[in-house]
Amino acid sequence: MKTELTQKRHEVIVHVADNPEDVARATGAATAITQADRTLQVRIIVNGPALGGLLDSAPAVEVTDGVTIEACRVGLSRRGIDESQLQTPVSLVDSAAVAIVFAQRAGAAYVRL
Repeated sequence: MKTELTQKRHEVIVHVADNPEDVARATGAATAITQADRTLQVRIIVNGPALGGLLDSAPAVEVTDGVTIEACRVGLSRRGIDESQLQTPVSLVDSAAVAIVFAQRAGAAYVRL
């Protein structure tokens, strides 16, 4: 009997909160991380003023394989931003803080930009 080995993708959280321009820095960092180690899955979690970098009116957000971008619903609501204003590759988390804590509890690495 042959046993197949599957390699679990470990998670890295890249947290972006301060500046809309930091979203581009985060996507660059995430790409570098996944290219350095294909077993890593990078979640870019965005809240606060940086949410402006995810809007349709902002420069296009590009994600590569193994990278997701997630916007905080709480932050969107506090800033009066409708989810329909977000670029296509962006998904949502209810709360950035909760998502980050749960990911770290599960063993994710954390990078703040």
